[in-house]
Amino acid sequence: MRGKIITILIILFLAGTIFRGYIIEITKREIIKQEAGVQISPDLFESLKNAPFLNYIGVSQPQANSLTCYGSHLETHLPLEENGVVYPGLSFVGIVSGGQSISYAYSVGDPLAAFGYKMDEEVYSEVSINSQDFEIITYPHMIVKKFNYSSLFIKTNITYSDADTFYINVKVENRGNESKKITPIIYGRAANTWARVINSFPIFPKGEKKDNYIFVSMRYISIYPKLYLTKVNAVMKPSFQIKNFIRGEGILYKVTGDDIELKKGEEISFSYAVAVITKGSEEELLQHVNGALQKNWEEIEKSSRKFYKSFIDSLPQPELCLDEKEKRAYAYAAWLLRHNSRYPTGKFNYTIIVPAHTFYDALWIWDAAFHVLALREINVTFAQNHIIQFCERQDPTTGMIYNFYTEEGHKIDPPVSLAPFLSWAALSIYEFSEDEEFLEKVYPCLSKFHNWWYEYRDADKDGLAEYTHAYESGWDSSPRWDKFILGIRIPRNPFTHISVEAVDLNSILYIDALTLAKMAKILGQDDLHWIEKAEQIKERIEKNMYDNKTGLYFDTQLDGEMIKIKTPACFMPLWAKIASKEKADYMIQRYLLNESEFLTPMPFPTVSRSEKTYMTDDYWRGNNWLHISFLMLEVLHKYGYDEEADAIAKQIIAHMSRAETFGENFNPETGETSGHTDNCSWGAAIYIEICLKRYKEDILENGLGDEIIGG
Repeated sequence: MRGKIITILIILFLAGTIFRGYIIEITKREIIKQEAGVQISPDLFESLKNAPFLNYIGVSQPQANSLTCYGSHLETHLPLEENGVVYPGLSFVGIVSGGQSISYAYSVGDPLAAFGYKMDEEVYSEVSINSQDFEIITYPHMIVKKFNYSSLFIKTNITYSDADTFYINVKVENRGNESKKITPIIYGRAANTWARVINSFPIFPKGEKKDNYIFVSMRYISIYPKLYLTKVNAVMKPSFQIKNFIRGEGILYKVTGDDIELKKGEEISFSYAVAVITKGSEEELLQHVNGALQKNWEEIEKSSRKFYKSFIDSLPQPELCLDEKEKRAYAYAAWLLRHNSRYPTGKFNYTIIVPAHTFYDALWIWDAAFHVLALREINVTFAQNHIIQFCERQDPTTGMIYNFYTEEGHKIDPPVSLAPFLSWAALSIYEFSEDEEFLEKVYPCLSKFHNWWYEYRDADKDGLAEYTHAYESGWDSSPRWDKFILGIRIPRNPFTHISVEAVDLNSILYIDALTLAKMAKILGQDDLHWIEKAEQIKERIEKNMYDNKTGLYFDTQLDGEMIKIKTPACFMPLWAKIASKEKADYMIQRYLLNESEFLTPMPFPTVSRSEKTYMTDDYWRGNNWLHISFLMLEVLHKYGYDEEADAIAKQIIAHMSRAETFGENFNPETGETSGHTDNCSWGAAIYIEICLKRYKEDILENGLGDEIIGG
């Protein structure tokens, strides 16, 4: 009995320790989130604007000012400027490929690897200099850091030699009047107490010197979405011979080379490489760093630049209809899509674009459907694979596709789906590629997904599907759901279960049926079934969801009572072209283009200005979401309001180019970014699509003269 009690007490103690560690880790994450802003002086801002190639600066979160590898599973940030000190990069690796990943894992202090030197018995490093002596230039493919200290001018260039390997080139020039004896130093650690590792706990660190390289290893116990052990290995190797190795606490390390006599005006150059892999051996890591160090800096920089530039240049360039700021934002949008790409890990078999690194590392139905609008312009296969990936993760029995899958491809609770935009997205890709094999691959999956809604989300079997959870709607905290939580607004409550025959859902299902009919016809299969299904959906929307009094379409409860909250969802029957021209004209003129309703400075808010629940900085209770604005622009185009749509598109483009980043959502009154994170992929994708739509209409269709467009 006593043994059992002791065992229980030990278990409780261990559980309490883990829980306490988890809470402390969460607290650290919040502290770091508050402290992680990169402050850039106006003078530096101007110099960056004029730097060669492409530079992106001036945003509040460090992930925008970062360098990501080819597959964006490795990431380093600009050094953090805080209290006059510029911390060094390489920062801790943000995302790691090859099985389980580590997210939120960058350090604001000790780096993964940084350069320093010893001179006149004093040790100098990037940490020890004042920020006024430090200059940073960022490119999509490289971070350049320059600083002067004690008569030495030092320049470091950070890029990637391959998808798993950082490559750092260091140049040291003696600008003094006397010869100097210096000792090169490289120091860092693979992780530390500041590392933000979500849902994970570091154990068993190891760092040791091998044959002129340092091997460091870390293990993490992860507890969500399931219990597993993550292995992270890294190798750091310099081009110079390691003379001394010092290991500190955990896996702190410092290596020094031989003394170098640097005469007046002389310059020396050396490199070091750092490879990081999860499911990889020490031998594999060593191959990566050896391969990097066998090349010269110019060769690696040229290759890296070409890779990044080719991705950006693969987009059409609508330069004639964009000003300089808008062109810059357009290029940044292309970079951001590449930045937010992820190599396949876990249950995923294809590279995907996640909504935002370090905050939304997952594959969402909504986001992916809008990402592919821009991706089809860049790489059709890349776009196709997003739809295929969802089909491969579909429940083979029921046909359900979850609203999102984790970065490893796992399903996540609550078990909800999301409005079926995938068929619409798939057909938009086909219109570019005319690839029937792609349609053959996804058509059965998308058909099954459509039918799932009527099997599992039509409780009263009246032919109108329902959302059963706020998360299933995508409109998490919308006042559309307030009635279902006893009139108490609890935004983003994971327990918010609803039961609403939603007007947006059924309009999307109508388009889904018509889209599947088009696919069936292309593939030589029966399309009449889908056409009949679409007509039935249209009839039920018109009969049950149109309110004669207001002239709007609304959600309904299962008992038929309308939920009369004015939101852009009211216009989704127009996006589906269900509404007659007469009804549409009234809705557009009375509401959509009315400044008292939806025509805010940053059009269109997710709640009408005239509603009591309208707010300007609260997620789905008024904030502008770009994909919703994009759909509303399509509404205007579909009913002949092309001039109005073009004017509003210009307004949106202007706001976004001024913001200098692509937020999750925007304040509808000021256009300022809002939401949980900056640098969201669907903002970038939709910005590209709006620019291209405007380009194609203004330049190609209306024509500005053959001599302008090179005809």
